[in-house]
Amino acid sequence: MRMVAEQVMDQRGEPMQHRRFFLGAITTLGILVILWAALNVNQITDWLIAIQTPSLGSVEALWQDEALNKLAAELDARNDSDESLEKAIAQPATGDTIEGVYVIAHEGVVGKRTLGVAIVRLQGPHLLYVAKLTDAGEIRGNADVRENQIVADAETSGAQYRGKYFSIFGVAVPKEDGSYECAGQTEIDNDMRTVMAYRLSM
Repeated sequence: MRMVAEQVMDQRGEPMQHRRFFLGAITTLGILVILWAALNVNQITDWLIAIQTPSLGSVEALWQDEALNKLAAELDARNDSDESLEKAIAQPATGDTIEGVYVIAHEGVVGKRTLGVAIVRLQGPHLLYVAKLTDAGEIRGNADVRENQIVADAETSGAQYRGKYFSIFGVAVPKEDGSYECAGQTEIDNDMRTVMAYRLSM
């Protein structure tokens, strides 16, 4: 009986030992992954962007679009002073058309911060737009007016940053002072970002 009992105990002990070994291995692996991630955050960011971004041939093609390239060149040729940008934020210019040049700004706890400048033009039933951001990023594409909102779909709007291209989508809603509240999101994260667009005097 004693030998039988010892055999039973040994058989019960084996799964417990395997389980302890498995949990220990997982814990060790988790610590190694955390340490590796901390040491290679830039490489991981690039890797995550690469694996999460599908084939964006159509979005990257926006940077070969002749009409959009002309808008981008027109925006590059401008030399708006900081004073004119601040004035547009404080007192947006008005107009009877959405076409024009806009200051892109974000309102934070310390006030409004300029993020870039955008240009918008009508082309048939669509709106073409290009935005140059202060961090060297760029957003461009075409949008449509739907029920008093400007809607940019992921298939026709993109962002470029550090040589990588992302599909984006969002909406812009006109405000009473002539500005637009814009909310957008890229395909690689779930964060909806909100900025304001203030018209510049031509």
